Amino acid sequence: MIQSTRRRRRGAVLIAVLACLMICASLTATALHQSLRSRRETKNSLRVRQTELLLQAGMRRATQQLQISSEYSGEHWDVSEALAEWDAANLQIECTRLEGLQADQDATETNDSLFEVSIVATLGNAELLDHQIQRSTTFTIRE
Repeated sequence: MIQSTRRRRRGAVLIAVLACLMICASLTATALHQSLRSRRETKNSLRVRQTELLLQAGMRRATQQLQISSEYSGEHWDVSEALAEWDAANLQIECTRLEGLQADQDATETNDSLFEVSIVATLGNAELLDHQIQRSTTFTIRE
């Protein structure tokens, strides 16, 4: 009878140890999952911020080029080499001289031309749309 009680105790201890191991494994898996999700969100936030900075650089570039020459119509600016860790990074800048009644009235008052500038900043691989971030803006500027 003493031997039977020992076996029952050993079995109960074994079950308790297995339950503790399962709880520890579950907690570890949950912590790992949260860590990976946090890392992915941080990386995505970094990519969004980088795209926004790229868009701001495009705005400065377009403004400077229009100050230099009123013939500036835009450009495709590939900055992939400067941002080597991303698959692709580029800016598409388009400048259009505004024609029409409102543009003419504004321009004759100041003898300036009015331009509409459209900028699209793209960061990431075009084939993998879920890894591509794109931001755009349109604004008017007086020469």
